[in-house]
Amino acid sequence: MADRKARLQATGYSMVTSTEVLQNRVQQWRKRKVLALDTEFLRTNTYYPIVGLVQVFDGRECHLIDPQALSIQPLAEVLEDKEVLKVFHACSEDLEVFQAEVGTIPAPVFDSQVAAAILGEDFSMSYQRLVERYLNVVVPKEQTRSDWLQRPLTTDQLDYAALDVIYLFDVYQLQAERLHEQGRHPWVLEECTSDPAEMPTMIAPDAYFRRIRGAGSLNALQLRRLQRLSAWRENLARECDVPRSRIVDDKSLMSICRDDISDRRLLDKKTKMTHRQIRRYAEEIAEQLRLANEDSESEYPEVMADPTSTLNNRLIRELKELVEDAAKEQRIAPEILATRRHLEQFLRSGKQGDYELPPSLAGWRRSVIGDRLLQHLRSDP
Repeated sequence: MADRKARLQATGYSMVTSTEVLQNRVQQWRKRKVLALDTEFLRTNTYYPIVGLVQVFDGRECHLIDPQALSIQPLAEVLEDKEVLKVFHACSEDLEVFQAEVGTIPAPVFDSQVAAAILGEDFSMSYQRLVERYLNVVVPKEQTRSDWLQRPLTTDQLDYAALDVIYLFDVYQLQAERLHEQGRHPWVLEECTSDPAEMPTMIAPDAYFRRIRGAGSLNALQLRRLQRLSAWRENLARECDVPRSRIVDDKSLMSICRDDISDRRLLDKKTKMTHRQIRRYAEEIAEQLRLANEDSESEYPEVMADPTSTLNNRLIRELKELVEDAAKEQRIAPEILATRRHLEQFLRSGKQGDYELPPSLAGWRRSVIGDRLLQHLRSDP
């Protein structure tokens, strides 16, 4: 507790509640090489996150921006500045916040969670464990789930929010030093490069069906139904700003598409849809099913690989052993080097001819493990 208070007193923080001040700060931040950022938001009853606070620490001064007092749009200038590295922890939702509120995805990005895995720490390390591991400071969790949309925010909330980015900057400096020593800093930057088309709130509606669990078990017609229905749901969720599950949950969507369920009684019996959802959406669901069933086969999406289908278990085991060996050699978390899904995707490429590395095993991974996996499969009798 004393360490946290001392660190906060040494740095301090100020609130940003006017556009003029924010614009001035943005120009100052563009002169810095590194910024630590975080966001506090609520996402319970909406499709898009509602931002309650944005924290920025440049290594000298900490500022807390109040999105309820002003538009955070001026941040776009520094978020897009390629000369300023933006440091986050577990940044996927923070990036969604900025895309929704500012209309841009920060770049370049350094994710301390990714860096920890590449440095051989645990995979998906929490912020609290990260700070304790690198700084020997225990961060309280009490404010993590507090109401960030309430006003005024409490002193405890503001102190917690400020220390979040202050400690994050300190951790970054330690991680960056080790990464540069090992020549792995570029690995983190490559790993943190975001494809807007893969962001859940940015993905093309008619492509979202591929993210639904179990889609690989459907045949071509069933998959076309899922494509149409998930696109309809995605568009409606975005238009009404409600969670997808408020319209129809994924499991119900799968049942509807597999069994071609449009009858209201069957929707009630065979899905988890509420009576209110059935009353409101049954006709639209029936219409999407009708359209899918009338589509020509040329419009069907390519059938996906079923993750439950039988692959060569011996080869999977051998590839996993190679990954684990490489991870030990490199002192890196094996989960970030290659997951089972990556290995299965790699194995399936051989069914079309020669084995090819999927994008997930290219880049920095190719020299670390990708070429080794290729050599093993190509030499397998």
